[in-house]
This record gives sequence, structure tokens and C-alpha cells, in this order.
Amino acid sequence: MWVHMLLIGGLVVAPFDLRIMAAIHARLGGFLAHEHPFHLVPYVTVQWASAALVVWALLGCLERAPRRFFISRAASARLVVGGALGVGLLLNVLAKSWWGRPRPKQLLEFGGTRAFRAVWNPDFGAHGTSFASGHSGAAALCIGLVWLVAEPRRARVLMLWLVPAWLWVALSRIASGGHFPSDVLIGSWLALAPLLAMERWLGPLHPVAPVEAPALPRDR
Repeated sequence: MWVHMLLIGGLVVAPFDLRIMAAIHARLGGFLAHEHPFHLVPYVTVQWASAALVVWALLGCLERAPRRFFISRAASARLVVGGALGVGLLLNVLAKSWWGRPRPKQLLEFGGTRAFRAVWNPDFGAHGTSFASGHSGAAALCIGLVWLVAEPRRARVLMLWLVPAWLWVALSRIASGGHFPSDVLIGSWLALAPLLAMERWLGPLHPVAPVEAPALPRDR
């Protein structure tokens, strides 16, 4: 259910995209430069972490891969397929290549040459890669990995670290004028949607064991 909150949040915030970006631009005196540490650190970290995650998941699909260093083959396969469909196909191939939404820093309101377009108003064929945020989606996929393979109790502990990291990536992409808030929220949902679909269709990797009811005392 929490995954769908990303989609709902993106749709709720979408009507206020331009107003939010204008407030950030005014507050910061302009969007953050690409080299600013608040933007550059998560930007580069996500790129390297994503590449390492792909290699690790692919190696984990091998039958002879030592399981002490890799997750199960089933989990590795789900991660590979989910990442390819979510971050690869939905985000980078379909959304970024076809949607045509200009980035905030390209808008007339902020010194650019493009007119604002709402997230539900694509401009197919135009050059614009604001929708959706690939970096935010890749960071969300790391959360999906933990949710996919970790035991529930351990997953909750790891989320205390991963969710703030995802939030840093999302805020840095917004503050730099690279994406609107709806881009990072819906993009993160798109990255996780295939994993969610596979869990629904194939079942969870860590099914919850049924709790047996205590036996009732016999009447004497």
C-alpha cells in the first residue's frame, strides 16, 4: 500500500508543481548548480550504486554464485526483471524519451525558453526529460530490494536509513531544477511498480507464517 502512496502523492502535488518550484527558486536565489554538494553527492552516488546493484543482481542469478555474498536466485531474478521494467523501460525508455515534459530550469519563468506543461499534459516528440526522475526511481529501487528480500523486522530497521537517503536524492533533483515534485514521486512509483506486481502475481519471497490459535481447554 505504501508504494501506491507515491503515485497518489504525485497526483495530489502535480497541480502545485509550478508554484512549488517558484517558491524554491525564490528561496534559494536560483536553482542549485550541478556541482553543489547537496546535489552532486547523491547524484553520483546513485549512479555508482545503481551500476553495482545491477552487476550484483545479475551475478546472483548464476547457479554457482555463493549465497553468502548474494541473495537467492529467485530474488536476484525479480530484482533484474523489476529494474529492467521499472527504471529501464517505464522510466528511461517510455517516460523520458516520449513524454516531452521540460525541466523546471528550462521554463520561461526561470530564464529558459520552454512553456510549463503539467505532468498529465505530455508533449510527445518534443525534447524534454523532466518526467520522470530516473535518479529518484533508482534510489527507490534500493528500497524495493530491501522490501523484497529482507525479513520484515530487519527491513524496518534498514528503512530508517534508506528512506532519508531517497528523500535526499528527491530533494536534490528538485532543488537543482531538474525535476518537479510530481516527477520524483511518480517516477519512484514507476520504478517499484513491477516489483509490486511480481509480488502480487508470484507471491512474497518471505510469506508470513500463519499464527495458530491456542487450543481451547476441554470441558470436564
